[in-house]
Amino acid sequence: MVFTFLDLGFCLNFHRNKKKVSVGSNNCAEIQSLVDALSAWKIKTDNYICRGTVSENKRNFKCSIDIEDCLPENIRNYFAKKATEAGPNCFNTGLVFSGLLPNLRHSTSEEIGFYMNSELCKKRGPEEKPSPGDLGLISMVGINQDRPMVYSGQHAFIYLSEDFVYEKMDSRRTSPFTIARKAETLKSYGLNPDESADENKIYNKINREVSYYQCVSVSQYLTETPNVPEELMSLWNKMLVEESCIEKFTMDRTPLRASSIKNIIDVSKALTSYLQEIKKEPGKYDEEKSKFMIGSLQMKLKSISSALLGFVSEKKADPNLSIFAADLYKSIYGKSK
Repeated sequence: MVFTFLDLGFCLNFHRNKKKVSVGSNNCAEIQSLVDALSAWKIKTDNYICRGTVSENKRNFKCSIDIEDCLPENIRNYFAKKATEAGPNCFNTGLVFSGLLPNLRHSTSEEIGFYMNSELCKKRGPEEKPSPGDLGLISMVGINQDRPMVYSGQHAFIYLSEDFVYEKMDSRRTSPFTIARKAETLKSYGLNPDESADENKIYNKINREVSYYQCVSVSQYLTETPNVPEELMSLWNKMLVEESCIEKFTMDRTPLRASSIKNIIDVSKALTSYLQEIKKEPGKYDEEKSKFMIGSLQMKLKSISSALLGFVSEKKADPNLSIFAADLYKSIYGKSK
């Protein structure tokens, strides 16, 4: 598999086979810059220093390097890969590869907004430089009396450096998980990479801005604060199993069984019952981790419901799936679609 992007006369050519991922370029300084960015990300995620060095005169390029060793462990299996079904999108890519979600699937802008506003993520200030592995979020904002209000997320990516980002442009099957130029990503959403955030805003009009978030992974968060009600942890673990099934369906065409969807509906109904029960014990609900996990489960259910309705419209799954998709929607929203 080979793909290329061009800019200012220079090109980066990525090549992937079963054994390794390599990148070639006529610009040795640029390829070294990419390796340095990936190395910084690798240290942050895996606590491992990769030993990649640029070699010359390979693959008809002036410089070439095998970057497999410099890709974070959770990136290797997916780099340059395309989904077999529509679903995984930019929001999900940002959430998964920053450790906030475990599996590839469709994610809504509401879901990524939930995590960015949770205690797991800290928004960097306007003068604070992003760090490799930060989650970048381009949002539509309205400026009214100098008070910004976020209307909706537009695009998410993983920040690598001032030159590069890791992203999936959209939910289409033809869109791979890849490295892109940060400047081109920002420009595609009407942002000038050479201007400050304030210069990119148009007052009293809806406009876009990019924000960066430093997040801790959900696994780290749960490890550091282990006190979770048993019933809630059980629902959480059941959802993890079914999310894995949805990833296998979207990435490898593993059949999505109706039983998996039924289990997700059961989680939705059980979560509703749980919320009704804890209203009788307000202290249990007020615990921060419980509130986060309940909110996270609700966001997961909404995103999965949206994805299932999409699968049904494309007639990609079990004939009974439409019934289960409708039941899931009703269990979440209390009404039919």
